[in-house]
Amino acid sequence: MGDGGDSGGGCGASMATIWLVVFNSIFALLGLGIATLGFLLRFNSQLFETYILDILTSASVDGVDLKAVLESVAIVVIVIGFLLALIALMGCLGGCCRVRTLLVIIDKRVKSALQVTLDTFKGYNSTEPVTVGWNYVFTQFDCCGIDGYTDLNTASDWLKTITYSGSTLNLTSPVFCCKLDGKFPDITLPSNLDCATSPNATTSNYVSGCYQAVEDYIMGYRLALIVGVSLLIACQVGGVKTRPH
Repeated sequence: MGDGGDSGGGCGASMATIWLVVFNSIFALLGLGIATLGFLLRFNSQLFETYILDILTSASVDGVDLKAVLESVAIVVIVIGFLLALIALMGCLGGCCRVRTLLVIIDKRVKSALQVTLDTFKGYNSTEPVTVGWNYVFTQFDCCGIDGYTDLNTASDWLKTITYSGSTLNLTSPVFCCKLDGKFPDITLPSNLDCATSPNATTSNYVSGCYQAVEDYIMGYRLALIVGVSLLIACQVGGVKTRPH
């Protein structure tokens, strides 16, 4: 009996590993697809000027250049796509290979690559695509920096001293790390920026890293897909078993 139990446990563990690898592989492909779409939006000018950018170039919403916004969003799409693919890859490696050291190395490399882009951050009113992309991430995922606001200490172009509502302010964290009303780019800024000059947990997301926030977001959707497909398979199997012969 003991052998049978061990065999059943081993089979269950093997099936769990297979499912983990399959779902992570699907998400890795999905991530690469999203990143590819981002690259097309950002760099394949001929294709998208024909179908999209031609319209956006002459259009504007409240003075916003929609073409520039699209290019900025494309960068965010690329980053999210690669993050999704890398997180899924780490899940595959963790599921089938148990390569913990490699996962840590990949994790550090991804953060290092993101830090390079964060070092070019310029501030809340910049129209530079990478900065707009980061400001979007800060507001969309209620986060700041990669692991927190201190990651921006090396952003040499970030204008920390600004004039706002007639006052000169020294920022501690980016303005878009504040807990703001509205959705990007239609954000309502507060009458003062205490949330950025003296941030705290009530007024700012300054200690919540975006790397973990995006990973949690992706994992939430992955878990929902796994549960949904598993329930579908269970229903199908149950239907086969109860079907009269």
